[in-house]
Amino acid sequence: MIRYILKRLLAGVISMVVLITVVFFMMHAIPGDPFAPSDQKNVPPEILERIRATYGLDKPVLEQYFDYWKALLQGNLGVSVRGTEGVSVSDKITHHFPSSLLVGGIAVVFSLLVGIPLGVLAAIRRKKAADFTTMAIASVGISIPSFVLALLLLLLTGEVLKIPISVFQVDFIHLLIPVLCLSFNPIAYIARQTRSSMLEALENDYVRTARAKGVSELMVVAKHALKNALTPVITYLGPLVAGLLTGSFVVEKVFSIDGIGRYFVQMVSDRDYNMIMGIVIFYGAFVVICNLISDILLAIVDPRVRYEK
Repeated sequence: MIRYILKRLLAGVISMVVLITVVFFMMHAIPGDPFAPSDQKNVPPEILERIRATYGLDKPVLEQYFDYWKALLQGNLGVSVRGTEGVSVSDKITHHFPSSLLVGGIAVVFSLLVGIPLGVLAAIRRKKAADFTTMAIASVGISIPSFVLALLLLLLTGEVLKIPISVFQVDFIHLLIPVLCLSFNPIAYIARQTRSSMLEALENDYVRTARAKGVSELMVVAKHALKNALTPVITYLGPLVAGLLTGSFVVEKVFSIDGIGRYFVQMVSDRDYNMIMGIVIFYGAFVVICNLISDILLAIVDPRVRYEK
């Protein structure tokens, strides 16, 4: 088990190095910088050069890359260069992450509590009304983009129900709508995965043996089949948790949630290099950690995984 975890950790570290390198050079490959003359029309060129020198933007890109790694290995993500000059990246992430954590955390729990039972119901009621209805809803959930669903829910609450949600507040309705929007697609995916795995598990010999021994159908489903059926769901759980907890860019923007996703969109528009890198590193590290936890849970549920990977 220790060897398995170390291998997953090594893979995560390599992924982070590749992610940081690719994003860094992609950002600097785009013409211009955060202090492009078009954005600073009234600032003399010599002042712009001093500002660039202050943030090290006058150096060759390769030198900037190694300087960034030196600071990063010391735990320094740098400071903002646009909009909120002088504010550290770590402070901004700490400020915006709780909002994403609140909405995303509820969405994760809601997705699992709804998606798994729907998948189980569809499997045990195969080719019946419950199965067709669940799979129809799941197909719609997978097909509708989050930004379309967000706009539809915004229209429903604002125009039909006359409930203003233009400013996010921590109450039931202001949490319910974004959570529904965030969890609709994961619920559909989890339901489909659970149904497929349950159908396979219910055909295994150990399930037939349990039924032959007179074990109740509830125990057959809950104790014998469901454990193995959750394997693909656990695999999906890592990126799902990371994605929802670090915020959906579109959902946070539409519902004015002061989370890390909405802030990231603003920083991309401002071309704030340090903020973009800091949020990408934070998101990447979160994905790696969540995937590691997911892999460990998967190895516990299915010990064969430890020897296959």
